[in-house]
Order: sequence, then C-alpha cells, then structure tokens
Amino acid sequence: MAPASVALHAPTTSSPFPAGAGERSRPQWGRPPAYQAPLPPVATRVVPRRLLLPAAAGIWDFISGGAGGAAAASLAVRRGMQLFRQGDVAGSLAEFDKAIEMDPRQKQYLWQRGLSLYYLDRFEEGAEHMQVTIRI
Repeated sequence: MAPASVALHAPTTSSPFPAGAGERSRPQWGRPPAYQAPLPPVATRVVPRRLLLPAAAGIWDFISGGAGGAAAASLAVRRGMQLFRQGDVAGSLAEFDKAIEMDPRQKQYLWQRGLSLYYLDRFEEGAEHMQVTIRI
C-alpha cells in the first residue's frame, strides 16, 4: 500500500463564504462629533420645589373647599399622636375628632382614632372606625 499523502495549502485571505456573511455591523469609532453649544436659556423662570408644593396644596385646598383645613387637620393629627404617646388618650381622641371636623377626608385614613377608642374601652366604636380605615 502506498502511503497516503496529505497536501497542505498555504493560508489564503479568501473565504469560502460570501462577503459580509455572518458579520455584524460595528460602530465606527472615529472622531467625536463636533462640539455643540448648549441650548439658549429658556425665558421662563424656574420655580423651586419648596415653593411649588405648598402653592399646589393651597390651590387644591381652595378647589376642594378646604382652604387650609388640610394643613390645620394635619397639625391636629400630630398633636393627637403626641398626646397619645404622653398617655393622654382622651386628649388624643379630641384632637383626632378636631382633625376630622377640619378636614372630613381625614376620617378614612385616621386609624389612630380607632386605637384611641380601643384604649378608652370603647371597643365597638373603635372597631367601626378601624373598618372604615381598612376599606380603603
């Protein structure tokens, strides 16, 4: 038997595949784009957030008929929570009731009132109030 001969070919730059097959488009990393000047300043003034939010809250109070009731009710809720922490549960209940009187929207979020009623042994009222807050 004759020995098998293996022919080696020199590497070529040609490929058996069609040109561009399997290649992905790559970004061209050339020069950076020309510098563009920033846009000219806008003619309107920018309102800081610390001024905008209270103004928006005031507009909402005016539209909804609260006219400051929400802010006063929020203060009453804070006083009520402070009184509760100090052990004056009856005083906290009075403050929570004031908050609801100033802003009736508070009632559905004021679970602390139900807790005060519980501590005053007014369980049924407390349970009813807690059910109102849970429905949300």
